[in-house]
Amino acid sequence: MLTLIPILVIANMIFILLLKLLTVQMEILA
Repeated sequence: MLTLIPILVIANMIFILLLKLLTVQMEILA
């Protein structure tokens, strides 16, 4: 179980970064 925690944290950070990039692209296009 302990080995899954860092993987989840990294995946969560990547997901947040992708959401931020998508919002930035939407602002540029709009």
